[in-house]
Amino acid sequence: MTIQPQDPVRRIRIIEASLRCFVLSWFSLIPLIGLFLGLLALSSCASARRNSRGEWNPAQHYLIAGFLVSGAGIILSLFALGFCALLFLKSQGLA
Repeated sequence: MTIQPQDPVRRIRIIEASLRCFVLSWFSLIPLIGLFLGLLALSSCASARRNSRGEWNPAQHYLIAGFLVSGAGIILSLFALGFCALLFLKSQGLA
């Protein structure tokens, strides 16, 4: 059995998913709103990795950077959410 070269349409989809992950990851740095966008970016990263398994992805650097930035954005949003919750509890005299 011979290995067939990768379909160009599939490679384009992998590159688009990698770039989508990268772009969405920067929007994930917006506090609170970025939580949803960060999860969306991670989903796009997972899709690109799953589709490019064992094959060359020319946008691999964007995929890695998008994964790291989206993780930072999610952590930032969680801290912002916790800070808002703490401020709310203090204003109600509960904390």
